[in-house]
Amino acid sequence: MGTVSLHAVWDKCVNRLKDKINSRSFWEAIEATKAVAVDGDNLIIGLELEKVNYIGVINQGAYQHTIGITIREVFGREFTLRVIEGITLADWKTAKDRDTKLAERRATAAAQPQAVRPETTTYSADWEGIYENITTIFQQTPNRNLPQGKARFASEALYALAQAMGTLYPDTPDDATERSLSRVLERISLSADMPVVMIAFELDRLRAYLKVQSS
Repeated sequence: MGTVSLHAVWDKCVNRLKDKINSRSFWEAIEATKAVAVDGDNLIIGLELEKVNYIGVINQGAYQHTIGITIREVFGREFTLRVIEGITLADWKTAKDRDTKLAERRATAAAQPQAVRPETTTYSADWEGIYENITTIFQQTPNRNLPQGKARFASEALYALAQAMGTLYPDTPDDATERSLSRVLERISLSADMPVVMIAFELDRLRAYLKVQSS
């Protein structure tokens, strides 16, 4: 499928989704997407960096059934929808490279004896590291697909993030830092199946509590 054709078919899909899903926040999110590529059974759509907060909206569990049906209706086959940061093929390559690195790290951790596996509360010195730590925390959370498991994951992930922000998040963060934080929040939101705004709110509350505890 050519790029022009892909954009046209995705636009048709967007319009049909807006008819089916009655949510202004979802409309705004899906309208902001751009078709990027078809890669095997994956349909890749992207968002510009300043709009990455919409990823959590699109990935909400309540919408996935309708999205899957609509994609099948419009494209004539089933695809797994993947929403990425960025709107170019280079951005998709970056996302795939990141997936590969995460898979390698998980495989390495799984191969280690339980006694020497890294604790889930090990905090990394950069944003990419904390993003990967969040993924590890999710993988190691028991019953992570059940509501109680998702709640435990969100609690531990937020604590890990709050601790890491002591070194990663200055008092006057720049735009790049804010985008990095937003990306981690979106990751937690997606895995916990919770609105990203609620995740951000709980993070603020936790940081305030930790600050009081340390004073």
